[in-house]
Amino acid sequence: MRRLRVKSREFDYQVVAGRGAWSAFQKFPHRGYSSIFVLTERSLWKRWGTHFLKDSQLIAPHEIFVPSGENSKSIRMAERVAATLLKKSADRRSLLIAFGGGVVGDLGGFVASTYMRGIDYVQVPTTVVAQVDSAIGGK
Repeated sequence: MRRLRVKSREFDYQVVAGRGAWSAFQKFPHRGYSSIFVLTERSLWKRWGTHFLKDSQLIAPHEIFVPSGENSKSIRMAERVAATLLKKSADRRSLLIAFGGGVVGDLGGFVASTYMRGIDYVQVPTTVVAQVDSAIGGK
């Protein structure tokens, strides 16, 4: 597992990559949030969700599923995700975790930046392309 520090004018954050990276999430201060949401695709969560929850030690986050594919990167889907957050009482102290590839990362980033003028957001990219393209300042 490797840790890299990314510094910008606005923020400093850590990138964790490699085998065991999900376990590093245990040290993230997720217990301070009023609620935690995981945005992902149903098939991906079915395959990896249990492993991620075990390794990260997240306890019962709310799951929000979106269909796979580029069609999910739309205003309509962003509205649907935001409506789900609202319905499940997400507030300004909520955390949104994007667990998936580039579509989930892009959609999650947009929703997190616009919901209630912005909520905290963590990307857990599950593909190399998502790691490079959208998760680590690729765009």
